[in-house]
Amino acid sequence: MAEYTGKDLVCTWTTSTGTTTLTADYQKFTWAPSIEKYKTRASSEAFESYITGATDFTASFDGLAQTSGTALTAQCAMGQIGTVVVQPEGTATGKQKITLPCMIDKFPLTDFAYNDLVHVNISWQGNGAFAIASN
Repeated sequence: MAEYTGKDLVCTWTTSTGTTTLTADYQKFTWAPSIEKYKTRASSEAFESYITGATDFTASFDGLAQTSGTALTAQCAMGQIGTVVVQPEGTATGKQKITLPCMIDKFPLTDFAYNDLVHVNISWQGNGAFAIASN
């Protein structure tokens, strides 16, 4: 199996007000799916066992802020609901495509360092079922 780097990642954020491509200034994208689990062990059993519950996920984007970047901050306002589409290896046919219905749960511009670049940190909370498919 061949390894790959994140340089070909394509990431878009689509809401009722339009689609924003986040790829150009990105440095890191993280997606963290999870599932609830419930213990089913009774007091007399020696080993833990579980059943699963609902799935959930969070996602985050870290990139470089651009001057006069008000369109991005408007598109990424807290509470904005939409869909993130992530293509880790680019848009070529047969490559992975992850679709994440979600909402923004934190304001993206909150860290302004005096002697460093300003970053955009977008944080999403899952808002429905995610899908993993191919282009």
